Amino acid sequence: MDGMTSYLIGCTLYITVFQAFYLIAMRKTTFFRMNRIILMSGTFACMIMPLVNFFLPESVSSLGLITAGHKLYTEIEAFADSVISAGEGPQRGKMIFCIIYFTGAATTMFMTIMSMIRMTEFIRRIPCTEEDGVKIRMTGTDIASFSWCRNIVISRNDIENNPLILAHEKMHVKCWHSFDMMAYSAVTAIQWFNPIVWLVRKELKMLHEYEADALTADKEWHDYQLLLIRKAVGEKQFMAANGFNHSKVKSRISMMNRKRSGKWMKLVYILCLPILAGAMCCCSDWKAETVPFDLIEEAPRFQGGDANSFSRWVNRNLRYPESAKDDNAMGRVNVNFTVDESGKVTDVRVLSGVHPALDAEAIRVVSSSPSWEPGIQDGRPIPVSYTFPIIFHLRQP
Repeated sequence: MDGMTSYLIGCTLYITVFQAFYLIAMRKTTFFRMNRIILMSGTFACMIMPLVNFFLPESVSSLGLITAGHKLYTEIEAFADSVISAGEGPQRGKMIFCIIYFTGAATTMFMTIMSMIRMTEFIRRIPCTEEDGVKIRMTGTDIASFSWCRNIVISRNDIENNPLILAHEKMHVKCWHSFDMMAYSAVTAIQWFNPIVWLVRKELKMLHEYEADALTADKEWHDYQLLLIRKAVGEKQFMAANGFNHSKVKSRISMMNRKRSGKWMKLVYILCLPILAGAMCCCSDWKAETVPFDLIEEAPRFQGGDANSFSRWVNRNLRYPESAKDDNAMGRVNVNFTVDESGKVTDVRVLSGVHPALDAEAIRVVSSSPSWEPGIQDGRPIPVSYTFPIIFHLRQP
């Protein structure tokens, strides 16, 4: 498995496990700021963890062919060539995968950037006044208020008659909620195919509203909730921005009326550690699976050559057991062995045999192999697993 595919699999596994844990265990708690910090930092940690070299060494499979009883060097070389040419299919599949993935990622990022550009242009056209480090852009039209970075767009009517709306938008600016959305846009671009990432994006926006509501309403819960209801029907604004009536009013009012979560609930976050550790083990097991021969960077080399060189060496050292000749035993013995990080041949075993004597001879000759030059992947030696068919054939008199 190549580096990009391995990274995407690990990243998807970690993010899915972590964010699913958040949705199940923590989304209904009232630790708004803590939830936001953990959700953002945990998500980016999940994107970094696959880059850490914690996983088990990868194994790579290949095939070879040996015939005992008479020389078949030409056939051996032709068989090896067919293995190499068979890699064209996986390479085409890899190219198609890359095209689909990068097209989706580029499209997602393009749409996000264009939305931000349109929003920025819209904001800049409105005159502003600065108050407490916040740029307040007041319009004469009855527009649904929203905030983006240090800018608040709000109608003159809301400024004069609904001061809580301005206070709410100031909380969005003070808490840097816009930067959360910009940072999370990178996650959605990389993980555009992962539905839980898009679900958590909506949850993040709701979390922003919960935090701003809690900081704004204070003891004016009743008036604030009535204002939310009055403002529930409004025009749709820019999706990346934080708006007073963007989110579901019922959910926001329900959260405001919810009993504060007990401090002991914070201990639930400790569960993240064993859950992510388990995910790391699962990812490690995945990475330890066999990798197609055509994807390895540098295959193991035998005495300066390739698998054909090993085929010739085995052919020279293979002996047809007398007991197998007496029984007229012939056929293919499939042997599996591993060339480890030091180049030593280990774990020799018969996958499918023909005759006890032939099986034993196949194990003997492969086990006596001189050391190889180990395979290289990502700049480091790795164990490479070979499935090696040895054909025993007797000449007919």
